[in-house]
Amino acid sequence: MKRLCSLCCLLVSLLVVAVSWGARAQPSFAVPPPSPVPPPTTPKAQRNAMMAVRAQADWLRSATRTSTSLATGADSVMWRRVQSLRRTYGAFKASLTPLQLQTGANELAELDAGLDILEQLFQEYHLDLAAGRRQSQAFNDLRRVVDAGAALWLQDFNQMANHVRAGSALR
Repeated sequence: MKRLCSLCCLLVSLLVVAVSWGARAQPSFAVPPPSPVPPPTTPKAQRNAMMAVRAQADWLRSATRTSTSLATGADSVMWRRVQSLRRTYGAFKASLTPLQLQTGANELAELDAGLDILEQLFQEYHLDLAAGRRQSQAFNDLRRVVDAGAALWLQDFNQMANHVRAGSALR
């Protein structure tokens, strides 16, 4: 009896510790929290960030063209490319000066909305599949629309970068 009581006390103690530890644990984030040290806003840092965004957009477009050669998971490849583009674009925005952010506020908001639309295309794709549409037809439409959307997004990004003079010594 004494041993059973000790075992129960131990289990209750472990449960209390586990619950209190779990309450203090931070939730996981899909995107890591921002760095405590702000990124540099030098023209060189902005040019590097611009080139990284352009490369990510090109890789997304490339994924839309080559994904048909994958047996499975082609939509996941494109989804990861969209997420990479979003993260890289966020890093680019972090490299802009306050004046550049103010100057390009509307265009930056439109670019954010464009990335949201690209993400929504994947939700529509899955809804199409759930509604019984053939996978090949739904996927071909997804590829075509993501490619066109990424091309348009990149064109708008380049216009915004010129407008705010990103990477220019004169800001």
